[in-house]
Amino acid sequence: MRINKKHAGAALALFVCAAEACSATDAPAPAAAVGYTVRTFGSSVVLGTNWFDWGFYGAGAQPAGATRVNSNGSVLLTGIENNTSGATIATAHPAKNSVNWSGEAFGGGAYFEATLSFTGQGTGPYPNGGPAFWMLDIEHLSVGPYNISWPGAAKGCIHFFEIDAMEYDTSRTYGYQNGIATWYGSANKACANGATYNPNTQIPGVTGGVLVPTGTDFSKPHKYGLLWVPALGSGASTKKQGYLKFYFDDKQIGSTFSYNYYDQALGANYPSLPPVNGTSAMSGMDFRHMTLILGTGMAQPMTVYAVSVWQQSKAQLWVVAP
Repeated sequence: MRINKKHAGAALALFVCAAEACSATDAPAPAAAVGYTVRTFGSSVVLGTNWFDWGFYGAGAQPAGATRVNSNGSVLLTGIENNTSGATIATAHPAKNSVNWSGEAFGGGAYFEATLSFTGQGTGPYPNGGPAFWMLDIEHLSVGPYNISWPGAAKGCIHFFEIDAMEYDTSRTYGYQNGIATWYGSANKACANGATYNPNTQIPGVTGGVLVPTGTDFSKPHKYGLLWVPALGSGASTKKQGYLKFYFDDKQIGSTFSYNYYDQALGANYPSLPPVNGTSAMSGMDFRHMTLILGTGMAQPMTVYAVSVWQQSKAQLWVVAP
């Protein structure tokens, strides 16, 4: 898990779907099985159009050489970055407008899939982080006009969500980290700073650590998928648990992460800190919109071939023009 910065904000906005991104397509099996048959993003990776240099948290401009477009249209991430969080490019970036960002973010459930390859396979070390396909909610990330307060907690206590589809930094040649975290805390000490992670793991001592088949060559293109299905319910009652499933080359990897529903308007009874697997605090993610992020370390240059998002419809796709 990569982020430990805390920011605040409050409210919502309405956006339209980008023309390229809202066509129906042959969805991957995990997406089609839950009705996610509309591709709302991708699959091409075009810098400055649907992917942008990382610039949140006051990172400033990316240094020269951070990215390179290859002759086949793929994009090389060299690991030269303006941060230490493993973020080179993202689907959104800071902007001087009413919501403090532009680009695209995804809410209401989705199937995210990236086709990637990287060199430097081994057991580390991982200077500036290892190869990663991950996401943060734009409500937090933008420090925009959104409510990210912990329901029912003291004023100034906020929380936000990180999902890792793949982080190659587990010191296992044939494994990587994935999962979810909800970060919480405040600058004014209104509540403790911390995070609760996905406890499911196949690698001892690694949060969300999963294993791939022995002999896997990460220098060849592989697909990394994440299925997000929101919880259903009313008030504090769960009708159907929400869950996350992770995929490697179209096969589920690791355990399913499940959580109960909770209407955040009932803040006084919202789960107390820290939340755990199966409780309803993670359902706060279902009210947010995810920004996709790609990055790597200098010892593991990574090539990005394609990234796609499939959803039930474009209703929860947020697009903010520059």
